[in-house]
Amino acid sequence: MKVSKLKDITVYQQMMELIRIGNKGREQTLAKNKRLGFPNEFSINGTLCFQLPDGTITTRSPFKKLKSKKKN
Repeated sequence: MKVSKLKDITVYQQMMELIRIGNKGREQTLAKNKRLGFPNEFSINGTLCFQLPDGTITTRSPFKKLKSKKKN
């Protein structure tokens, strides 16, 4: 499928603004999670991964550990 370029550059400018806003929100959320001690979830080639507050990346869910701490 061939996609033609748009003649109006404002569409591209609006798209870039939305991407900028989304990236800023993502960065703020990642920083807040780290500050609060929550793991961040993301996917690498379709595999669910977790980045722990100490920076460690693992495929094992840390949420079971968090639930057991909450019960005690």
